[in-house]
Amino acid sequence: MMSSMDASALSRQNQKDVRPMLDLVDEMRRLGVEKEVPLPQIAVMGDQSCGKSSVLEALSGVPFPRGTGLVTRCPCQLTMKRSSDDRWRGSVKVLRQTGQELAGDMNVSKEVTSPSALTEAIEVCTTHLTRESGTFSSDSIVVEVRAPHVPDLTIIDLPGIVRTATAGQDMSVVTQVNSTIEKYLAQERTIILAIVPANQDVATVDILERALRVDPTGARTIGVLTKPDLVGDGGEDEVVAVLKNERKPLKLGYVMVKNRSARELKQGVMTTPREQERAERDFFRNHPVWRTMDPKLLGVANLTTKLTALLTKRIVTHLPELKYELQEHFNAAEKNLIRLGAQPPSEEGEKAREILRRFGDYSSTLMASARGDYRNERLARADEDSSQLRLRAVADRVFRDLEAEISSLKPDFEARDFTNKLHQELAALRGRELPGLLNSYFFYGFMARHVEMWRPVIEDARAELYDAARDAGIALADDAFPTYPAMAACVRQAVGDYLYQSGDALIPKIDDVFKHEADPFISKNELGDAILKVRFDRFDAALQAVLDQCGDHPPEGPESEAPAPASSSWGLGASTGGDGAVEPPPEEEAPPPPEEPSQDEGPPQHPLREMVLGKLGRWYMANHGVTSMSMVEDMRTVLIAYWGVAAKRITENVCMLFENHLLAALGQDIEKALLDIANEEGAAHRLLVQDPAIDREREETRQKKSRVAAALNALQRVAPDVVAVPPPGAKRGSFAAAAPPAVDGGSGVPRAPREAAPAPETPPLETFTFTSNGDNGGFIYWLGTSGQREKFVNPMDRGRVRVTSSGLAKGAEDLLVARKRQPCWTKNEPNAWICLDLGRNRRLSPTHYTLCSGASEAGFDLLSWAFEGYDAARDEWVDLHTEPPPPLTSPWGVQTIKVDARGRRWRYLRVRVAGPNLKNTYELPVCAWEFYGALYQAN
Repeated sequence: MMSSMDASALSRQNQKDVRPMLDLVDEMRRLGVEKEVPLPQIAVMGDQSCGKSSVLEALSGVPFPRGTGLVTRCPCQLTMKRSSDDRWRGSVKVLRQTGQELAGDMNVSKEVTSPSALTEAIEVCTTHLTRESGTFSSDSIVVEVRAPHVPDLTIIDLPGIVRTATAGQDMSVVTQVNSTIEKYLAQERTIILAIVPANQDVATVDILERALRVDPTGARTIGVLTKPDLVGDGGEDEVVAVLKNERKPLKLGYVMVKNRSARELKQGVMTTPREQERAERDFFRNHPVWRTMDPKLLGVANLTTKLTALLTKRIVTHLPELKYELQEHFNAAEKNLIRLGAQPPSEEGEKAREILRRFGDYSSTLMASARGDYRNERLARADEDSSQLRLRAVADRVFRDLEAEISSLKPDFEARDFTNKLHQELAALRGRELPGLLNSYFFYGFMARHVEMWRPVIEDARAELYDAARDAGIALADDAFPTYPAMAACVRQAVGDYLYQSGDALIPKIDDVFKHEADPFISKNELGDAILKVRFDRFDAALQAVLDQCGDHPPEGPESEAPAPASSSWGLGASTGGDGAVEPPPEEEAPPPPEEPSQDEGPPQHPLREMVLGKLGRWYMANHGVTSMSMVEDMRTVLIAYWGVAAKRITENVCMLFENHLLAALGQDIEKALLDIANEEGAAHRLLVQDPAIDREREETRQKKSRVAAALNALQRVAPDVVAVPPPGAKRGSFAAAAPPAVDGGSGVPRAPREAAPAPETPPLETFTFTSNGDNGGFIYWLGTSGQREKFVNPMDRGRVRVTSSGLAKGAEDLLVARKRQPCWTKNEPNAWICLDLGRNRRLSPTHYTLCSGASEAGFDLLSWAFEGYDAARDEWVDLHTEPPPPLTSPWGVQTIKVDARGRRWRYLRVRVAGPNLKNTYELPVCAWEFYGALYQAN
């Protein structure tokens, strides 16, 4: 027996080491931080009628409600605190999952002075929460007991596992109970107190199997064997194997307890904790098998000691992680409160100042983004989303890409095919120019044709930069006005309007740049220097080729006996080591080489020197003589030189246009537009409107911050030396431009680039509803009128969409979006198609589309066709028809067909011939189309 002095010392040690930790977690639970972080706890789990209530009664001295079936119909938190006096005190209250009390909750919350009164109060609270005997509640009952004989311990009692609903129970009770049990099982800080009847085969115990799934090592599961008095003769060996942790082993092991039997309960004997403790001790001492077991594995007292030690250790172990998580939640709450801001001002003057302040801050951030000043907190973030907000950086990338794209369009001047073609064209266009003089008209025509090759990539750069500016402007608006949706929508509209107008205004300026480049001009010195550089480079390459052929030693015999150099070493391509050699035409002879010294003059004194001079002489005459082939070489030299100068110049001019007419003016022009809006009558009442949900979120966030701060203060008070440590795997704080569809030469089918995964559900930018054929409610009309604000202009002329085809025999691609009846059809080939590209940042979920026949005469009906969207993930076209469409009659017939978007948003939509037309050919006669549905912004 332990002496009273030893018991007193143990109690003092318990007060010093254990009680503060348990009180800390109880305080956190009272504050409600379980909503934010899982707390260390012990949860009692098991089958119905497995003895859970008896274990709780043995631990607390409170006779919990008993019976058959689902007795525990809601989670019950039992908090036990050992008191220093002899008084027994208890309390019970309702704890809602939301943390808020409902009407009537206070009527069932009470303090009591006896265990029997507490039992009645628990039944009243259970009835209050469940309303009916057959229902279940996920809200909790909180029971607190203060008495001299109870341990310092908190346990969560959960309903017993339900497999089928009984009479009077709702069928949903099985799902509700299992969901609650699984939620507690999954929490890694929860110690699972698995109740196992000793008279039941352990292999069939459900709670052990469930615990094994979430705790395979048994590191947080402790088994409690109940009802040892019901174990039949001969069944003890199986129970002993489990108790010794030999069968179904758990790292925390098992403890066996003996609670009051049903008969003892009915007789009302052993009602006090001391009587129950004495009866349990006598039972184990007198049993022939159980008395041979290690005493530490038997009895409620040993179970209590073990549970207290386990819970205290788990609390101490997880305190660093708890502190870290609470700090993260506190920081998140502070950031959210900053995002939510204060409530709108009530005074008219304050409202006007608030609007001006917010518009000014937004415009300043936008200007800083365009200038490359990223000191603003939003722009300085390291996440990927913020990188798209730094317009100056995006523009630099677009400029570099544009330079690379234009450079990649440079013809292969050294290729044999190019040289042959150049020779043929020069011969075909030969005029009255004298020998040795270049044909300047050919040069002008060549550059005028090839400069136009730069237009698509420049238009792509313009579209990408304007899309980036729009996306950045919209994202910054959403970030700047999170609680004022009307103000954010106003700014988004202002940004979109400005970019539409400025984007259209930039197109004529780009046209002017191309107009100038189509008429070649350059300063004499600049082009001369470029030509000299090309010629020097060619001479260096030719000289190196000669030296490589001659080697380091003089030839053995006369040069005429040396092996003839390869044609590529002496033709027009030799100067750069390419394969562009061109043999002189039959009517021309190669210029004769310099005369060899005659044999009478004796052998040359420097054979290697003579050989090099001879070979270089022949190279010079072939490339710079007065022959048609030397004229080809001279023209090619000028083209190479001028191409480099012109490509550099147009890149710089276009980038300067983008810089001056977009980046430099963006923030200031947007600010002017917003100031005009702010000065409109009624702007304050229209813009400074918050959703009531914002107020609720603000208040909830304040409450969260308050309770988390209180929990951190409590933790600091109890454990000031604990250092916050993140849990394993925790993280603190918690466009690619697409080209137009290429044409596969083998199949003639457009092939689009891969696209990113679809973005989360977002509202459409615009919705187009079909009313009648030829209406003004479709996408093409909306695009051509800048959102129905201007007179219609072909949207392809403004670079807003792109139309491609497998090849047209009549008409042009831009006619398809001109909303005019003009003869237009594709070439006669199977699977002929026309395709609409909505652009990088637009996606359409179509509901209808309209086609107008491009046939001006009868007998050209379109009979069979497909309407398809391109699935980039699978690299295939998907037919959106739900049934075969009716014929598109000629002449000028119109059909509107309903389609199924397949739940997708499409960038590329096309019409493809699926069978012969009425002429029994595969021509596709379409001159106009329109689209209806929902328009979205792409990710």
